[in-house]
Amino acid sequence: MPAGEAENTYDVTVSGDGYRTFTYHDLSLEQHAKVITIGTKESSFTLGDVNDDGKIDLKDLKLVEAALRTNDSDYDINKDGRVNIVDISIVNRGMIVPVGGKALVQNGAMVASALIGTIDADETDLSGIALSGDTSISDLFVGESTVTVSKADGQKEISEDAPLNIPIVFTEGVAMSEVQIATPAANGIEEFQVIVETEDNGRIVYGSTSRTKTAALLSRSAREADQVIVVNLGTRKVVKKITIQVTKTADNETAVIKQIAFVENTLAKAPEAEAAKPKNVTASPASPVRVYL
Repeated sequence: MPAGEAENTYDVTVSGDGYRTFTYHDLSLEQHAKVITIGTKESSFTLGDVNDDGKIDLKDLKLVEAALRTNDSDYDINKDGRVNIVDISIVNRGMIVPVGGKALVQNGAMVASALIGTIDADETDLSGIALSGDTSISDLFVGESTVTVSKADGQKEISEDAPLNIPIVFTEGVAMSEVQIATPAANGIEEFQVIVETEDNGRIVYGSTSRTKTAALLSRSAREADQVIVVNLGTRKVVKKITIQVTKTADNETAVIKQIAFVENTLAKAPEAEAAKPKNVTASPASPVRVYL
């Protein structure tokens, strides 16, 4: 779905076998991608609608009662292989849960166009680095092309004592709890530091050095042959400047970056109660249970 456009809003509908359909209206992607969390505990996505009429009522209860002591999968709500009192209790609970529970909606990664608009071009000093070809600092956030970064001072070698520094200064504080850097799995960034300067004048260093293996911070990207360095800031912070300090790469002369993203909130904690966890739901682009937009 197109992001970064104020006039675009979306209705997101979630459905699944045995669940009362849930719709979230007027979702905006102007500034951030969104993470939508729903669950039966909050009555946003309630289990027990076995006849798929959008309600959980006596009709559903009678259908489950009629199928007791069978293995009819249409009425085996918890999918344990048999229709029993557990399935009846699920319908009973669904009947008393009010319609219209709220989903938890959080800001995910900042949309590239919005992020680029917050970069302070006057204060972001790029004189110490060179970018490949016709690429610019903006290309680091769009993710449509690979950017190769090297030193511009004639000293080619990248090391812990002579790192490659990529500074990013914002015109106003940007809220984030996680920094993600996509880099090729082969010939990418191997060791690094991320220096975060906050609005309250705090300065925190995250990342790896020669004494801490970068691999501990890596997670595999959905993109083939890429890896994503994930730097968890611990808590949500309002950041005025970030410096990505590369201390080791495959050739120790260049750092190859596919994309940099700043995530405001990591995933919300899922409902803890076992009965509150949606199960046996087939997700599609039109009806995901947890939606990444």
